[in-house]
Amino acid sequence: MTFTVLMAIVVVLYALASLLAMRSLVKPAATLASPQHRMLLLALVSSLVFHGILLKLQIFTDEGINLSFGYAMSLVMWVITLLYLVTGLFSRATNIGAVILPLDVVTLIIVIFLPSNTFIASGSPLLHLHIAIALLAYSLLALAGVQALFVNSQEKALHKHQARQINLHLPPLEAMESLLFNLLWGGFILLSLTLISGIFFS
Repeated sequence: MTFTVLMAIVVVLYALASLLAMRSLVKPAATLASPQHRMLLLALVSSLVFHGILLKLQIFTDEGINLSFGYAMSLVMWVITLLYLVTGLFSRATNIGAVILPLDVVTLIIVIFLPSNTFIASGSPLLHLHIAIALLAYSLLALAGVQALFVNSQEKALHKHQARQINLHLPPLEAMESLLFNLLWGGFILLSLTLISGIFFS
C-alpha cells in the first residue's frame, strides 16, 4: 500500500468521523461507548489505527527518525485524537471531537505540501522517552485549550440564561471544568518532566 493510498484512507476516515462528531452536537451528551456514538467510535478507532500505521512508515525509517515539522504536527494530532478517544470513553465531553477531528483532516492535507526530510539520529531509549513525554505534554495542553473553549461557551450561556438549551448537548459545567483542570494538571506535570529530562540532552 503506497503512502498516497494510505494517506487518502486516513483523510476519508477522519472526514467521516468529523461529520459524525458534528452530528453528535445536536444529541444529548453521552460517552463514546454509548450506543448513539457507535458509528463515531468505529470511525475514530479506524482513523487512529490507519493514521498510526502511516506515522510509523513516515517517521521510523532506515535513515533514522524523520521528525520533520509536518510529520511532528501529524504525530501531535494523532496523540491529541487518541487522548480524545480515551477521555471520551469515560466522560461525556465528546463534543470536542467536532473541533479536533476536522483539524486532523486539515493537518494531513497540510503535511502533503511540507518538506519531509528532517532526520535525527536514532539515539538512546531515554531520548525517545524525552520526545514522547514532550509530545504527550503538548497534546494534553492542546486538548485542554479546546476543552476551555467549550467551558467558556457554557459559562456565557449561563450568563445569558440559555443554560437549558446548551446543557442538553453538553455535560454539566462542573464535569467540564473538572476535566479541564485534569488535562491542565497532566500537561503541566508532563511539561515539567520534559524540561527536566531535556537538561540531559541539551
